[in-house]
Amino acid sequence: MKYLKLVGAIVFMTHINIPLICLADIFPDANFKIWLEKEKKKFNVPGISIALVRDYKIVWTEGFGITNKQTKKAVNASTLFQAASISKPVTALAGLKAVEQHKIRLDENINDYLVAWKVSENKWTRTNKVTLRRLLNHSAGINVPGFYGYQKGAEAPTLLEVLQGGTKVNSEPVRVLTTPGKHFKYSGGGYSIIQQALIDVYKKPFPEVMNELVLIPLGMSNSTFVQPLPNSFIEKVAMPYRPNGQIVKGGPHTYIELAAAGLWTTSTDLAKFTIGLQESLRGNKNSILSIDAAKLMIEPSIDETMALGFFISDKYGNPAARGTYFMHDGQNEGYRNKLIGSMKAGNGLIIMTNMSEDAKLLPKHKKQQTHYWAFINSIVHRIVDAEKWT
Repeated sequence: MKYLKLVGAIVFMTHINIPLICLADIFPDANFKIWLEKEKKKFNVPGISIALVRDYKIVWTEGFGITNKQTKKAVNASTLFQAASISKPVTALAGLKAVEQHKIRLDENINDYLVAWKVSENKWTRTNKVTLRRLLNHSAGINVPGFYGYQKGAEAPTLLEVLQGGTKVNSEPVRVLTTPGKHFKYSGGGYSIIQQALIDVYKKPFPEVMNELVLIPLGMSNSTFVQPLPNSFIEKVAMPYRPNGQIVKGGPHTYIELAAAGLWTTSTDLAKFTIGLQESLRGNKNSILSIDAAKLMIEPSIDETMALGFFISDKYGNPAARGTYFMHDGQNEGYRNKLIGSMKAGNGLIIMTNMSEDAKLLPKHKKQQTHYWAFINSIVHRIVDAEKWT
């Protein structure tokens, strides 16, 4: 654990300041802040962080509200949130870097690269194997759609225990339940397999792999996959809350499933990630991926709405509408986020908040979940319409 903390510290110590621009200087909606404050109170959201990308540049980052109801500390551009499932496209980029470095092949049996644990063979895998491509686009037939994380003080399992199952694990053992390659089945368990594969092929802890492949190259200096977050960084965190205004018991949950849900980051750093992919898509020679690899992250794969890591959406981040944008939502205990980027114009929007429902109650409260996503989606519509995205 000490080693992992050091890895995270290295990233945070390389902080790069982003000059903040006054909203009134760059954003055409003069009443946005007044409107947002009303909406924030209406939905009882303590804090919000927003980053706006225009023409491949971060033009605006700003925080609204507070990180902690006790300290009343304001959210700012450096406030840390759990990215939740937005960790997945960040991991996907690392997976494609591993392909470019000839560490893994996209369409080979992932068991050829796994050492510490293997995907159990069964009737579903006799003809179609689990591959990196199928894991990235959620078509590998893997179970476990999401994870609850572990409260502070609870004995968290290891990644191997998450994969194989155990008494400390609050999710099912990861296994194949349908024929790989046949259809889309969202799976956080699949991304946990990717996490183990990257650990095995690079022979390094996952946070270090992600630092080297993604975070440091993209200048994501306020980001880390270290879990639990070192105490020295807790004061930068937006504490997680429930819709009733109560803090999540014990504070931020620990997510051992780093690839699926474990990234700590800021809206500013996710804007850098968005630009990094967009620069790759337009063939910038200094970009993080080749143009061919980058296209895999935004072009239809298993169906018309799913690429490798990202969903394909319209300008509002609606995958059902398809379009020329890529997007991913994220929801951990007490956090809810959205990332949208354009495939061609170099525009993007990241919204991060420190409020969500109890994930274990969501199946019984789908209407409530839709209600709170409406808050983030209303911000998206307001900004996108003001920016006149096409």
